[in-house]
Amino acid sequence: MRFYKRPLFAIGISLFPVLAVIIITTVIYGKFVHTALKEETDTYMEELTEQSARLIYERVKSDQTYLEGLAASIGELNLPLSEPRTLNILSQWIDITRFKWMAVADTNGTLYVPEYPETPDISREPYFQSAIHGESSVMWLPEIDGKSEKLVISVPINGSGKLNGVLLGRYSMENLSELFTIGAFDGKGYNYVMKSDGSIIFRALTDSMASEYKTLTEIAENASSTLTADDIEAMLRNMESGAGGSITYARDGQERIMKYIPVGINDWNLALVIPSDVIDAKAQAIIKSTSFYSGVILLSFSFVALLIFYLKHQSHRALQRAYQNIRSIYRTVPSSVVQFRNDRDYSILDANDAFYHFLAYSPQEFDKRIGGFLLPIIHPQDREFLAVLPDGLSAHEFRVLDANGQMKWVYGNFDCSDASQTVLCAFFDISEQKKLLINAEQEALIDPLTGVNNRLAVEKKLPELLHATESAGALLIFDLDKFKQINDTLGHPEGDLVLRKFARCLTEIFGSDSFVARLGGDEFIVYSSDIVLPEMAAQKARRLIDKMVKQMEMAEKKCGLAVSIGIAFYPSDADSLPELVKQADQALYRAKHSGGKRYMFYSEIQ
Repeated sequence: MRFYKRPLFAIGISLFPVLAVIIITTVIYGKFVHTALKEETDTYMEELTEQSARLIYERVKSDQTYLEGLAASIGELNLPLSEPRTLNILSQWIDITRFKWMAVADTNGTLYVPEYPETPDISREPYFQSAIHGESSVMWLPEIDGKSEKLVISVPINGSGKLNGVLLGRYSMENLSELFTIGAFDGKGYNYVMKSDGSIIFRALTDSMASEYKTLTEIAENASSTLTADDIEAMLRNMESGAGGSITYARDGQERIMKYIPVGINDWNLALVIPSDVIDAKAQAIIKSTSFYSGVILLSFSFVALLIFYLKHQSHRALQRAYQNIRSIYRTVPSSVVQFRNDRDYSILDANDAFYHFLAYSPQEFDKRIGGFLLPIIHPQDREFLAVLPDGLSAHEFRVLDANGQMKWVYGNFDCSDASQTVLCAFFDISEQKKLLINAEQEALIDPLTGVNNRLAVEKKLPELLHATESAGALLIFDLDKFKQINDTLGHPEGDLVLRKFARCLTEIFGSDSFVARLGGDEFIVYSSDIVLPEMAAQKARRLIDKMVKQMEMAEKKCGLAVSIGIAFYPSDADSLPELVKQADQALYRAKHSGGKRYMFYSEIQ
């Protein structure tokens, strides 16, 4: 009897220090978890704030590019800004852009708004003053009479080598709400847009009380003594110098964390605020889970202790079960996590279930189809950065291909260890944000009336097309003869219909592989690398002239509508875009002054 009691008594005594160690370890681990979660949340807040600030900047700059392209088109018309034709153009653009209000102002500051009879004087407004001095601007208008804050973009209108006036576009700041992160952190996060003087110019809120604050000082006044005047002064200095930062303060007995960074527009800063109970709730959940596992570990250890005394050969299986428990915690992390070796094909060492789920694979399918390597799922154009990952932490945007062949944009954080030649990566999906940005960039290059490329696309895309093609090509410039009579006798709607009809003719005759664009007014341009001989260009030109005659209505024929064409070849006539356009334009000029309704080669006028 004593023989059995003594080892059992020894086991019981040995369990007390083990239990104490587990309790102390659990407490220390709880503090570690809270600290780690706070650091992780701080990093995530910074990433979300940077992402939203970048999207706001790109959205506003895209809208500014819209206006600058429209201002260039209006300037080329060389018409008084008060003309109905000018205001009609604005009405059409309002329907296809995010702007809720567009207007023009002459150099004296007289404002002309479509379908608005009054002409107020805005000469003293700062956005007018900026544009009238030749600088585009983005400014904020405060809330007036209960109406929401407005964002106004102003750009100069230049024509015939001089400043003709100012083009204005305006919409509610609420149009930017979709780019904010108020849905993050269990829906408790909210955003401010602030100026460097501490004034709040926009709020995207889930906190009703926070919506009352107009300045950082008002926030400080409601933040007990945790947010002092010195803190506010330090924040203002950071914002004035273009540096971001973070600060913690208490309100209504609850701690809050504010992360702020510059947007890149004027002196605007974007701030993300979350209550600290978001971190506390996650930490408590992990600690409770840890306590549960601690109990399991304690029981497991007791069992292992008994096995050490009685069945030592069973210890390996118990340790294996403990290892699997730790692995299950890792695999239930919601972000896609993958660890890979920094070798030629980036062999995958481990990945959680979220990684395979995001790529629409099962682990077995991934190994069978991909072979356990990371490189094949990375888009070929995004693989270079993997070879130059710096030691330590870094972040990159890149594209991956899932099991269905679908391309997805992701934002990844990388922890590279040169010592072990391994990399740990956690990433999340940003495809929707990228889609919004790409669509905005593409829309800025399309002529809204005809659907073909616009002048901005000619400046950006056509030089790349010339340099990309090693073979020759032809540039054709088109001008509609007697088009002004269409507008004067049949009206501008009929003129717009003619322009759309002509654009379709160009696309049908020259094909979708050719570059078709509207330069402005009734002037179009086509570049085709399939046309390398004068006979080929002449055939296309005759087809176009004949097709226009067949498709013209009787009223259009009575106005004498026809098309004149100037043709120059690359690189035999010119090896640069400006010179090629100039020579084709000279040929067009000669064709029009030779009676019109004909084509002319640049080589014929030498």
